[in-house]
Amino acid sequence: MIPATEAYIARYKVETEQRTHYETRPVVAWDDAGFALVADTTKGRLVRANKYSNFAGLQLEEEAPVIAALPGGGWTAVFTGDEGSSNTEPVLAWHVFAGGFMKPVVMERGGVPEDPTELGDFVRLVAPGEEADHQRDVP
Repeated sequence: MIPATEAYIARYKVETEQRTHYETRPVVAWDDAGFALVADTTKGRLVRANKYSNFAGLQLEEEAPVIAALPGGGWTAVFTGDEGSSNTEPVLAWHVFAGGFMKPVVMERGGVPEDPTELGDFVRLVAPGEEADHQRDVP
């Protein structure tokens, strides 16, 4: 058995009368033949991810689909501006990914939603109530 060093998730298609959706499980390890292993919580052991008939494949966790969006909740993103100044943009929402992690969303100048942490002039996120403190963190 080889421990999983990259964050892969196994996807499973679940079809009901109302809709079709996907559930995910983290890949915990790889067996000696190279198959992904996930935890079988009912049997308390690791099993091949493709053991289940509704297995839909693997993907890197960071490529997991967005499954929900939550309000920005008063958070802001701080960016460097011209000549040492800074500017802030409100976090409009938090994308929740199938892998369980979240990323902030701001509206970029061209009207495109962006993850501020991936922009070159990003400094940091500021929690509600910390607005007065962000100036000291701008380079």
